[in-house]
Amino acid sequence: MTIALEACGFFLHAVDRLAYRPGNERLRETVFDTAARQMGRTFSDMIFKAWAPSSLSEIERSNLDLFNTRQAEYGNAAHLIGERFNDLKSASWLAAHHLARAAEITEPDIRVMALHTGLVSSLVAMGLTNRIKKVEHYVT
Repeated sequence: MTIALEACGFFLHAVDRLAYRPGNERLRETVFDTAARQMGRTFSDMIFKAWAPSSLSEIERSNLDLFNTRQAEYGNAAHLIGERFNDLKSASWLAAHHLARAAEITEPDIRVMALHTGLVSSLVAMGLTNRIKKVEHYVT
């Protein structure tokens, strides 16, 4: 579950970056805030039903804290996608390293590159840029 939460944190950050418009928060609020709340609820429900380590509200708060922590970290990265191998100034490579730690992959390990490739491939397959542009048409 930790691996899925880490991946979700990266994809939510991608949504945030792609929905950002200077001087206009409406698109970002519509797309990112809604997605973050829904993903927080979805993961919290799954964790609560499977393990119930604490109350549902505590689990949801913990998940949102993780998403917010990753959002702040990835927001400081210069790029969403790395420009070179192991580019730790990019959110995608930072996320790959977080996923590796969650999967108990010790570095150096070539599987970190596979995790990065999976994140980027999934990002492309989702077509987030085009999806967000479609929403923008209705929001603005």
